[in-house]
Amino acid sequence: DLAKEYGCMDNILDVGTGSGNLAITLAIENLAKNVVATDISKHTIKVAEYNKQKLCSKKNINFIIDDFLNSTINQQFDIIISNPPYIPKNEIDKLDDIVKKHEPINALTDGNDGYNFYKKFSVLGKKLLKKNGVMLLEIGINNKINELKKIFCNYTIEIFKDLNDIPRVIK
Repeated sequence: DLAKEYGCMDNILDVGTGSGNLAITLAIENLAKNVVATDISKHTIKVAEYNKQKLCSKKNINFIIDDFLNSTINQQFDIIISNPPYIPKNEIDKLDDIVKKHEPINALTDGNDGYNFYKKFSVLGKKLLKKNGVMLLEIGINNKINELKKIFCNYTIEIFKDLNDIPRVIK
């Protein structure tokens, strides 16, 4: 819904696309002329490509394998969107079994405190965003807003709540 505020953009980057749900939805909703969707997993990219073929085969979505923490992406985007791995490693055991047993571990945690991807977005954002571009990043229920504000101290940020009034997106 936040991306809809910008209308149809030229280029959107979806980092950690997983099954492709964000990239495919952005394309179906005509919110981007071109979507680049990345994931570290070759298998996951194949799943996303399959879903694209089933749901919107004619849309311009380019799925690529990329390790965002060591990314080589050199293009600029109007919007960067991501649901990154944000769960601290020490909280994985506390997750519901339906999550633990059916989601790849690297889609849930950065193997650390849950902030590594936000730190990387903070560093790469200025390089990857066009002038007046925005990042829309999902945040975890337990992510500390003050920690995110420190990480993105060189940005103007807004926090958006979900339907349960829980902070869930940082812009």
